[in-house]
Amino acid sequence: MRDSGSGLAPACAIELLEQRTLLSQIGNVTVGPQVDALTYGTVSSTTYEVTVLRGNTAGAFVADLNLSTTLPANVSGAFTAEKLTFAVGDISLTTFYVVTALPGAQATPAPAGFTISASVEGNAQDTASGDGSVQIDRKALTVSLVAADKTYDGLTDASITQADLNGVLAGDDVTLIDGTATFDTKSAGQGKTVTDNGLSLSGTDAANYSLPSTATTTASINRLALTETITINDKTYDGLTTASIASATLTGVLANDDVSLTGGTAQFETATAGSGKPVHVTGLTLTGQDAANYSASSTADTTGKILKRLLTAAITVSDKTYDGTLAGTITDRALTGIVNNDDVSLTGGSATFASKTVGIGKTVTVTGLSLTGTAAANYTVADTATTSASINALTLAPVIVVANKTYDGTTTAVVSLQTLDGVISDDDVSLTGAVATFSTPNAGTGKTVNVTGLTLTGTDAGNYSVSPTTTTTANINALELTPVITVADKTYDGTTSATITGKSLPGTIADDDVTLAGGVAAFVTPGAGAGKTVNITGLTLAGADAGNYTLTSPVTSTASINAAALKVTADNLSVNVGGNLPTLTVSYSGFVNGETLATSDVTGTPSVTTTATSTATAGKFPITATVGTLTSTNYTFSFVAGTLTIVPVTPTGLALTSETLYGAVVTPAPVFTATAGAGVTVTYLVNGTTTVTTTESAPGTYTATLTRQMLQIGANTITATATSNSVSSAASAAVNFVYAPSESQVYTVAGAFGSAQTLTFNWTSRDASYHDELGVFTVDDLTGTVGGVAPGSAGYAAAALGSSSRTVIFSSGQTAGASRTITVTGGQLLAFYLISNNTTSVFLERNGDNRLTGLNAFFSVKAANPDRVQHVITTGDPQTGRAVMGWEDLLFGGDRDYNDIVISLTPGSAVSPTVGSALRVPGVTGNDVPLTMSLEPTRRAADSTLAAPARTAPGEIGYFVVSDSAGTVAGLAPGDTGYVAAALENREVLFQSGDSLQDAKTVQAPGGALLGFYYIPGSTAAQVLATNPQNLASNTPIVLFSFAAANPDRVQHFRWSAPEAVSVPVLSQSTDQYTQFLHAVGKLNPRSVDFDDFLLSLTIPQ
Repeated sequence: MRDSGSGLAPACAIELLEQRTLLSQIGNVTVGPQVDALTYGTVSSTTYEVTVLRGNTAGAFVADLNLSTTLPANVSGAFTAEKLTFAVGDISLTTFYVVTALPGAQATPAPAGFTISASVEGNAQDTASGDGSVQIDRKALTVSLVAADKTYDGLTDASITQADLNGVLAGDDVTLIDGTATFDTKSAGQGKTVTDNGLSLSGTDAANYSLPSTATTTASINRLALTETITINDKTYDGLTTASIASATLTGVLANDDVSLTGGTAQFETATAGSGKPVHVTGLTLTGQDAANYSASSTADTTGKILKRLLTAAITVSDKTYDGTLAGTITDRALTGIVNNDDVSLTGGSATFASKTVGIGKTVTVTGLSLTGTAAANYTVADTATTSASINALTLAPVIVVANKTYDGTTTAVVSLQTLDGVISDDDVSLTGAVATFSTPNAGTGKTVNVTGLTLTGTDAGNYSVSPTTTTTANINALELTPVITVADKTYDGTTSATITGKSLPGTIADDDVTLAGGVAAFVTPGAGAGKTVNITGLTLAGADAGNYTLTSPVTSTASINAAALKVTADNLSVNVGGNLPTLTVSYSGFVNGETLATSDVTGTPSVTTTATSTATAGKFPITATVGTLTSTNYTFSFVAGTLTIVPVTPTGLALTSETLYGAVVTPAPVFTATAGAGVTVTYLVNGTTTVTTTESAPGTYTATLTRQMLQIGANTITATATSNSVSSAASAAVNFVYAPSESQVYTVAGAFGSAQTLTFNWTSRDASYHDELGVFTVDDLTGTVGGVAPGSAGYAAAALGSSSRTVIFSSGQTAGASRTITVTGGQLLAFYLISNNTTSVFLERNGDNRLTGLNAFFSVKAANPDRVQHVITTGDPQTGRAVMGWEDLLFGGDRDYNDIVISLTPGSAVSPTVGSALRVPGVTGNDVPLTMSLEPTRRAADSTLAAPARTAPGEIGYFVVSDSAGTVAGLAPGDTGYVAAALENREVLFQSGDSLQDAKTVQAPGGALLGFYYIPGSTAAQVLATNPQNLASNTPIVLFSFAAANPDRVQHFRWSAPEAVSVPVLSQSTDQYTQFLHAVGKLNPRSVDFDDFLLSLTIPQ
């Protein structure tokens, strides 16, 4: 230890320092360099790595870090960890100091220092520090310059039109001080570089920014446009537009620049001659060292001159005939020297002979020549020329006039004048010596006359010539003759026609061949009379000499028209007994030429009488006609008697009085009554062929009973006629009725009894398990008796199936869809049978008695069945004989589906409509029939797996009237365009969607009509017509009809009776109504088991 007075530190102080050094826990602090740049005006950060080293101790401790000096303004700092915990063994620990410059931090011209210190927690004396620095860079700015383009001027000077600083922060006061701008070279060019030197910044905030002192942009030095001056050499017209350049100079070239105008091809605008003509010059180019700095058009316009070309004229003058003048005629003008086939010709000019007299090769002078043509303006020619031509003697035409004469059979002619035509005025020349003769003696107009002996005389005769012979014309007029005509008398026919009976012709020249032919005669008026004038026309002359004659006109004769016969006939008339006698009338016959009593000259009336009185009985009475006051000039009268017939009164009240089936169907024998007068005979006419004559069954009442053989199954017509004293009344009004037996279990063949008929059966559908035989046989009566054996009696099955009339319709194993046509007779009674799952021969062998046990046969006559149950459901139309039968082939009705086989039956050879087509309403036209309808749930078998049936109507259901069983409406067949609208417009709505089932509804349907049915699942007819009038399957809603062709899928959606009907519709005398069942399905392309949307029950009165 040293003494304090020695100038050394006190011993204790030294001891303490040494102790600290020896015991310091923090050894050193280092601050890493600035990692990221900080820029003025930008919020940015940089990170410094701070490392603290352990001192001279090995123990654990915590070091506190802090900034011990101040950062620049608006610069902040933060440690990522302000405390470092040294564990035993840690030599050094590192943290990071993040420095952030805010927008307000100013740029620093040099780095600003800062110090970070570390001290031991709890021992501020144990500390160490490290230095760092922070630099805030100036914000770099850019300059956007716009330099002006200029025209070449030989200098590099450039002009800055706009200079903008980019990157200055909003609110800072910084402006740009512009420098000096120059192009890179003086030469013209596009997008040339322009450099602006000496750029600097000013303003209070300029120190925070940096800017380069130089910036560039681009601009163009455009070429300097020069003006060309072109001179063209004159040329003579050659038809071409080529021109030659005399000189080419430039205006506007800068002093000392090397540039000149070279090349060029000149073309006149047009090839025509003229002064100051436009010339177009092309192909001009600039040459010289400085040519690239200039521009000049490669084309130029100037003017030049094309001189007219001189041509030589050649003139031809024609020879002429003497005309007393010097005038000549130019016939040809030619030019030499024309180029390129130009359109130019010589025109005009007047030719003059040296003298007017006749001569050869006389001199002719031509003046007034000019050029014409589209190219004439390009040429010039002398206007005077000479040539030569001849003047020939003038041939004169003699003028000879010969007098006309009347035909005399000779050729002699008389000249009445001879002169010359064509003599020049004042010339002395004349004609003498003419002798004339006709060429033939026959009559004619303009006949040739030959003239001879002609000569010329006079002082100027030498200039003329004339033929010594010539011809002229004159007329030999025909000799007029007057014919003599005879006309026959005739009977009045209302026309003026007449008949010539004789002709003669006096006055002809001796020996001439001429006769009178033709001729039509006509009276002046058509009326009867004696010595009437007749005009004769159409007469002609015939014969070799007929042409020398003519007939006088007019030619007339006389004849008489005698009156025609007119028959007056008393008209046949009739009147009912006790009626007023009719007015007696007559008819006329014999009027001619379409005349009638009104248009003829007949006046007055005949007298008409009869012997009949108003109290006379039926019979025939004469009617007599006489002349009365009748008069006529053109007719004479004859008379014919007539007959008045008094006829019995037409029967009235013709009516069917026997039992009727709702006024339309009669059974078994119709009885008719009519009312007529007492004591007459009434005849009934049935179907226009069969007559039934009756007498009074009571005063004024006449009754007839019609047998089956008088009638035909289906429609019948009957009228009544009364007869007395062989006189019959008119037929009464016809009564139409339908005849059909009432028992539906026996089918009666439609048509007249005994007439040949055919029936066509069509296999409509069948059950999958069907293997039956279906056939038909004839029965004796409507009960179904066969050979005296009644249905239900022992041996009936054997009698029916062993009958010679039995015919198999469809055999076991037959393919469904087949059809079969058989021959029958009208009125024949038929019953049907079904052998269950076998054939007739096997049935008769095994169970001919048709016992319940064993193989079974089922008949359409229920009483013949072993279980006495109906096995066939028949839907029929008594007016047409069409029917549909659905069979059940199991005992006691089985599953009662009646679809084991469904067949349709149609009279004729055509296949009938399928099941579910149309329903015939009973009754006659004009009478409404009440139909009661209700919707019922479809019935299910106990083991059915189908869903429960609906309890409300599934849509709109109704009917409409059709004109035939095929479903035609207003002439449209199902499936035709417009059918949906035609059917639904006249619909009768029965039920609507949601209506409760089993609620009955009664409608009045037209008697005798055919009804079609429709079903619209879940919607209405109005909606169908609005949105799907074509009934397309791809659209909604759809409508389903009882006619398959009208449906979207073209299949049937309605089925009568089957598959779930449980009762049989029977036309029975014991009840006054029967029930039909109609099933429907709304699903497209349904299966047979799908017909379960609803069951429509129709109760129909008889």
